[in-house]
Amino acid sequence: MRTPLWEKIYRSLVEDIQRGRYPVGSVLPTESEIIDTFGVSRHTARRAYAELVRLGYVRRTPHVGSQVINTGHLPNFYYEVESFSNLDPYHNLQPREILAQSHFVYAPGEEEDLPFAENEPVWRIDFARFGRQPYEVLGLTTAWMPSENERFLDTIRAEPTVPLINLLCRLRNDACQTIDQSVRAKILTSELAKTLRTRPGSPILEILRTFRNPRGEVLLCSRNYFKGNNFSLDIRLTRKPFA
Repeated sequence: MRTPLWEKIYRSLVEDIQRGRYPVGSVLPTESEIIDTFGVSRHTARRAYAELVRLGYVRRTPHVGSQVINTGHLPNFYYEVESFSNLDPYHNLQPREILAQSHFVYAPGEEEDLPFAENEPVWRIDFARFGRQPYEVLGLTTAWMPSENERFLDTIRAEPTVPLINLLCRLRNDACQTIDQSVRAKILTSELAKTLRTRPGSPILEILRTFRNPRGEVLLCSRNYFKGNNFSLDIRLTRKPFA
């Protein structure tokens, strides 16, 4: 099946955004420039930009253009979560290395306490990201997701630096509406310390996330472990105007 032209343009622009060619605050090429560059119709160019807007990469403003508001680490949440400095930007620049994967039918009490229905087929993927220094482990992640789309496994290997939720939304033609997140400070157990290649008893952060679409369905659950010195979180709260 041929990839639509608008999707090729969309993917090209996303790649440029995530590689830093277009950082947050910059303006993407105009529709006319896209038409000239790719030799497509205005309808095709607009369809590509509509997808960027839908997934939260850009904001389109009259007389300004298509301004980048998110590099893809947390789509659609730029205004609520301002940055995950020293964690997501640095962490997601390093490719995933899959450590294990398994497929199972969810049964409460047998696996983690997950927000899936009983007997629902689920994929579990364990992976790590490694730093530039020898033996430097940046973090460990276990991710669980409904298993109706088996193309996902091939895609996460082919695009190891793109966040899982971005890949899932693209494959399912869906959108992430809410993220429930819990951050907990913990002390490293001997088992985790061995995997993270650090000392037992060191501080660690456990980040639990559940991603849901506009219908409230679970797209992805993840449990992430990061060394305490690799994390800072900045949040901007904005009060909504009175109706």
